[in-house]
Amino acid sequence: MKEVLGEWHPSILTTMNNLALTYWNLGQKDKALGLELEVLDARKEVLGERHPDTLTTMHNLVHMLMTKNGSIDDVITELATTTTTTSATTTTTAAATTAV
Repeated sequence: MKEVLGEWHPSILTTMNNLALTYWNLGQKDKALGLELEVLDARKEVLGERHPDTLTTMHNLVHMLMTKNGSIDDVITELATTTTTTSATTTTTAAATTAV
């Protein structure tokens, strides 16, 4: 499907997001988090930071990290160390704070 639609087509990103959730449900937490971060970066670039799909990905990421870490402070710390761009950290941290 990537060959037909392109690597960052919204449908591809949705499929990647669903795969990340599947990894999470199978207990492959690190793999899920890595893929969810990749989806977030791509959706921000392709769709923009305020697009509903981007916001859904932010929510999913925060939920995963809250489940894994247990506290919002730990989530913010992990986001600060695992995201690749300052923008992703700021946006996702803001989403995490709002979600709680």
